[in-house]
Amino acid sequence: MDSVCPRCHGSQESIVHVFFECPFANIIWRHLSHPLNIDNIPPRLAPEWIELILNPSTHLGLNPQDAHAFTLLAAIACDRIWWSRNKLVFDSSPPASPIDVTADINRSFSAYSNAWKLKMQPTISAWEPPPPGWVKFNFDVAITLSASFPSAIFRDSNRHFISIFTAKESISSLAWAKAKAALLAVSSAANLQLPSIIFEGDAKIVIDSIKAPSSTPFWDLRLIISNIQLLLPYFSQVVFNFCHRASNGLTHSIAFWASFCSTWGPQPISSIPSWVLCEDSDGQVPPLLSLPSVGLPDQ
Repeated sequence: MDSVCPRCHGSQESIVHVFFECPFANIIWRHLSHPLNIDNIPPRLAPEWIELILNPSTHLGLNPQDAHAFTLLAAIACDRIWWSRNKLVFDSSPPASPIDVTADINRSFSAYSNAWKLKMQPTISAWEPPPPGWVKFNFDVAITLSASFPSAIFRDSNRHFISIFTAKESISSLAWAKAKAALLAVSSAANLQLPSIIFEGDAKIVIDSIKAPSSTPFWDLRLIISNIQLLLPYFSQVVFNFCHRASNGLTHSIAFWASFCSTWGPQPISSIPSWVLCEDSDGQVPPLLSLPSVGLPDQ
């Protein structure tokens, strides 16, 4: 970086200037849920700022709990500051205000913190079938170094398989990959023309974003969530539920199997090894209910 800062137009753009010294960044750090007054910190090189973020107990005197929260918040802040800078430079987008960016950072931090609290709570491992007349679509994803593999499983109130779907996608983030798995589930359900659906996944951020799209904390999820919303009118009744990872194990096992075997699309039950299917909560291979393949409903 050796050009003039595109925001303040008053200094040469550098890593330290973009993230800490620019007045735009200074306002953001002051208004975070764990605020930081940059003016009270002596000038530092980029590696020294990284050290401060990773070890705030040493450099800022925070207790261990607050230090963990600050490191998470600072990482999100750096991500959003950089993203908003790139939107301004490369997309010619109207400049976002520092207050709007700060609000986005604080929402994301709250979502991550809540997810961490849920992870620390005791989990319930049993998969629950849907009520009579409904079907449940569980979704999850397996991630390798080069791709992500969403999977989705339809089961009815008798635990019968209706359909199994897998896909191959690129990698953006874990939340993005989980959202892609949700989109696979919803689009596959629309294809089967099933009226009353429960969609269930272990990514609370994705579930909450589908329920309240305007509160989506991650910019890279918004298009996926929008595409999911466009498909919802195909269903008479639709519910989105969060479940713990332990009760979503079969879906993850099928995603892992698909990544290992490089197979995606609708999956015949006969093609899936019994050791994968036995990841179900009751330890038994669930039966398959065969339904004819149909096209998307007329729009």
